[in-house]
This record gives sequence, C-alpha cells and structure tokens, in this order.
Amino acid sequence: MSTRRNNRLSSREIDIAIEPLEFNTLSFDAACKLFLGGAERRELR
Repeated sequence: MSTRRNNRLSSREIDIAIEPLEFNTLSFDAACKLFLGGAERRELR
C-alpha cells in the first residue's frame, strides 16, 4: 500500500514562497569587465 503525499505547506514554507525575489543586476559593461577579468586570471585570454 503506497502512502499519499501531503500537499499542505507549513507557514514557513508559505512565507518562503511569497517572499519577493531580489536580483542583483549588472550593466553590460560591468559584466564584461568581470568576465574578462576572470578569463585573464585563468590565462584564457
């Protein structure tokens, strides 16, 4: 006999699900500088 899954969320799980997401965004130039800096450190350039 298989056990049915409980689909109820705890109050903590609900809090996590409704928290707004925060994104750290970079400009294209800043992203390129980070990418190229990493490539240079790894001697890929």
